[in-house]
Amino acid sequence: AGGEALILGGVTAPGFAWFHNLDPTNMVRVGVYDVNTNLVVFLELRAGEKTATWLGVTAPRAIAVTNAVKLDYMITDR
Repeated sequence: AGGEALILGGVTAPGFAWFHNLDPTNMVRVGVYDVNTNLVVFLELRAGEKTATWLGVTAPRAIAVTNAVKLDYMITDR
């Protein structure tokens, strides 16, 4: 229910990020937990959508809205 943590690998200061929802039907949301452990969504991708953006959080998570989805992403250091 809390979403999947996005693996940052060696990235320590996230900067540029690219996301692509590979699912042909379902939506995915990307967000971060607030102090009350609620997922605060800052990005929502419908089926097949992709976007590039600056990422200002260090612990992003992704959660499928209905069924499991495949999310392709790349996050780089600033």
